[in-house]
Amino acid sequence: MKREDLKELGLTDEQIGSVMAMHGGDVNGLKEQVTTLTSERDGLQTQFDTVNGQLDTIKKDHKGDEDLKSQIEQLQTENKNAATKYQEDLAKTKVGYQTDLALTQAGAKNVKALLDGEKITLDDKGQLTGLKEQLEAVQKDNDLFIPVRHR
Repeated sequence: MKREDLKELGLTDEQIGSVMAMHGGDVNGLKEQVTTLTSERDGLQTQFDTVNGQLDTIKKDHKGDEDLKSQIEQLQTENKNAATKYQEDLAKTKVGYQTDLALTQAGAKNVKALLDGEKITLDDKGQLTGLKEQLEAVQKDNDLFIPVRHR
């Protein structure tokens, strides 16, 4: 968001200052959340790696104890499943966030309910797939978008 864009919309300098201050507060709050969540994620990954390393060590040290080895293998499987679920949940969160961002950038008023979230995914590069086509169809069939100037 740039001051010039707001000026072109007819806002006064005082109004622009207020909008920019509110926007800055929102952005700073989001940056803080991202930093916190990133630190939390990194801490959990470190814990996960540590536990798996400990399990491997115990498994090697107790080669003759089959019950212990099977319990360790079960725990390792559970850890891998938890990590997979975490990655899936993270991907869903990214899809949701990027979809919201794309809708906002497209000038959507409220069209998320008209989209099929199951058809929106992330590709190998972390880019959304399946949104563009749906968004174009919704734009064509509904009056739920505000005009957006492209720079």
